[in-house]
Amino acid sequence: MRAYGATTLGVVANVGGVHEDGREILGFISYGYAQMLLRLDRVEEFLLFLYSHRYHAHTRGSWTEGEVTGITGDSALYCVPAQQTIPLLVRWMLVLEDSDEDRLYLAKGVPREWVVSGQEIGIEQAPTRWGRVSFRLRAKPGANAIAGNVELGGTKVPREVHFKLRLPTNSSLKTITVNGRPTTLGGIHKDTVVIETGVEKTFEVVGRLA
Repeated sequence: MRAYGATTLGVVANVGGVHEDGREILGFISYGYAQMLLRLDRVEEFLLFLYSHRYHAHTRGSWTEGEVTGITGDSALYCVPAQQTIPLLVRWMLVLEDSDEDRLYLAKGVPREWVVSGQEIGIEQAPTRWGRVSFRLRAKPGANAIAGNVELGGTKVPREVHFKLRLPTNSSLKTITVNGRPTTLGGIHKDTVVIETGVEKTFEVVGRLA
């Protein structure tokens, strides 16, 4: 899509003929494209989609989303499915289920700036096919560390939980433990704690920065 000019500011474009007024953002039925960016670990593109959509495709104040929206401040036709875009993207940013594997992704799309802000990031009782899931993540600048907690509340648990720690690119972890046991980072970008759940349902993740 990017190669053929089918995006505007990172969001799926309302593709049509070239005209002087620019290109519109497709406010609805485009969240599948955003989800695939996240599944492919193209997180920065996913975040560009999220923020562009949030600030260019919604009315100010009421945050009502249109079907197709220009980028010059004009209004748009109200469209019911478009209201789901931002709630879905934020949910997937925090909790995303793998479609093929027995695997759950946590914090997969969280902005790097959020992770090191010192503010807590998390979600409570998110429904998944394995039951309710909660997690919390917070950097501790004074201790030069980052800590997270995961709670799996269902009777079943995923075989793997992938807990992503998106630190700034100039930061790295010296050590990482899960429930006190040393582990290493995995994933495409080597920024993911891969937890083999076994019979456990609660996990404490602690990382020490280099």
